[in-house]
Amino acid sequence: MKKYSQSRIVTFVPDDLKRLLIHVANLRGETISTLIRRALRRELALLNYLTDEEKKALGIMMPETEKVGNRGRKGSRG
Repeated sequence: MKKYSQSRIVTFVPDDLKRLLIHVANLRGETISTLIRRALRRELALLNYLTDEEKKALGIMMPETEKVGNRGRKGSRG
């Protein structure tokens, strides 16, 4: 797996969302950070900012007709 440098981002969420994040992360046996990173990657994939290979790794493969356009990184077609 590719190693990336990491940076801290501080954000604020409503208490109910925090409780839900904790609950879902616990059910999945992962950290809140892992859950949030995956959610961000999935959102970026849906917006066509990730390569087709990265989308496939996330379980997201959009038909050509649904792609938003070439707004993203290399490997994005549209």
